[in-house]
Amino acid sequence: MRPNQLLIFLILIGIIIVGVAASLSIYAGINSYYDDSYYVYYGYLLLHNSYNLISTPGPATAGFLKGIPISISYIALGMNSTTAVLPSIIEYIGLILLIYLIGKHIAGDWTGLAAAFMFSISPFVIAYSTRVLPDLFVGLIAAVGLYLFYKAPKFGRNSGLAYAVAGFIVGMTVYIKVQALAFIVAMAFLAMMYVAFDRRKAELVLMAFFIFGIFMAFFIDAIIAFDSTGNPLYVITSSTHPNEASLTTNVYGALLLLDPWAFGIYSHISISSYIYPIGIPLLIFLAGACLGIAKGNRDARHISALGLIIFVYMIFGSASVKSYQFIPINDRYFILEAAAMFVAAAYFLHAVYQLAERHWNKIAGRIAILSVFAIMIILNIPIYSMLGAYNGGIRATDIRYQHLAGQILGYHQQNPGNLSVIVIGRYPRSQGRYLGLLLGYNKSVYIGPPYGVSCGRAYNGDLLLYLYSFYSQSYYNNQTAGWLGDNCSATLIAGYNMPLNGTGYNDFHYGVNNYGVIYRIEAH
Repeated sequence: MRPNQLLIFLILIGIIIVGVAASLSIYAGINSYYDDSYYVYYGYLLLHNSYNLISTPGPATAGFLKGIPISISYIALGMNSTTAVLPSIIEYIGLILLIYLIGKHIAGDWTGLAAAFMFSISPFVIAYSTRVLPDLFVGLIAAVGLYLFYKAPKFGRNSGLAYAVAGFIVGMTVYIKVQALAFIVAMAFLAMMYVAFDRRKAELVLMAFFIFGIFMAFFIDAIIAFDSTGNPLYVITSSTHPNEASLTTNVYGALLLLDPWAFGIYSHISISSYIYPIGIPLLIFLAGACLGIAKGNRDARHISALGLIIFVYMIFGSASVKSYQFIPINDRYFILEAAAMFVAAAYFLHAVYQLAERHWNKIAGRIAILSVFAIMIILNIPIYSMLGAYNGGIRATDIRYQHLAGQILGYHQQNPGNLSVIVIGRYPRSQGRYLGLLLGYNKSVYIGPPYGVSCGRAYNGDLLLYLYSFYSQSYYNNQTAGWLGDNCSATLIAGYNMPLNGTGYNDFHYGVNNYGVIYRIEAH
């Protein structure tokens, strides 16, 4: 390995270490109130052939691959909260490496390193690199397809096959997340533009192979959709977020991605906050995309146009082909185009370096780039701090859930047989799924929301768990009394209070208090 290659290798390893260390230092883990709890359960369903396309949220065929990484992790290392989180960390590292490789292909090693570094330290990525969500996975698969698309000409006689495989991988992203449709359509459109501009028969054949690969992915998707729903176009005729956003809120959300301080979103962060900023790299990306389209080579133009098309579609595009419904702005959706975004941004920095070198010298160019990186990190420090406080609350919640799970298992050992644990709370299904993970999805312990109008003898000896993290204790007392009715009463088994002073949780969360109570149900 030549000295320069060794240096590049060491810097790349350093970027990965810095990114992973930053992620783990503000480690969140599984958010038991939101999507994470669904995905950990989804991975379990895949392992036990219990997955039903119709019963899953959102377009059914848009997600049957999203649980694969978690399932593999469960098989390899067992079923617990750590193994559920592990795939996201691996996908994060994989994306860093692929962004470097794509950037290297576009404009050289240092451009690749700059792109990988900006990605690795971005709060909107770090915030989700230790969560259990499919966004890093879809970003990784999209980057694999993009990289293979650029490398396909290197395969010589097998270039057509390489383009077909690239197209198939690009098409497969829709199996993970429906927002990937924007990526697929943009890639297909730009492939056709290659033919329109080059007007070469050989180019037409190669791009036809690429489009064929996408078609094959959709053909398989259509078969699965037809078998499950009777509608082969289910994935593009359904909406995951109907009527949840407007152009005004989307434009505002896009501005928040750029500059959160000007709009005050972090003056009181809450569990409903979905936007952690991309920040300066977003501005540099827009500049780099314009520069790449204007002056870049074919691949630089392609990745620049790709990034811009997806970015604009995320703001103005529709979540469904049946009716115009805005896709709500959520920062993690943009991980789908992380490769295009950060490589285009690095392409602009490459041009700045060349300009500084031409007018001054190499040292001036390096100082300019390092200054940009320093500004990014400094501006991100308050966000890192807030993420740490917010995630401290998630960790505190996890401690409470682990304690409650331990008490449920203890009760079950003393009262063997099938046991129902009825969860009452704001998100009973999410809470039940997460408790199910901590219990190893014990089939003799059913966990879920109330499955009857009121309590009866069928519930005698079962457990009632209610958590009042969002509302007052009296609210849940009334809710519990209403469900029990005159048929049953609840006898206190155990309670657990998780004081959160010093974690920052109460400052950045809706929490009224954090108290879990377990009752034994007694039928009258």
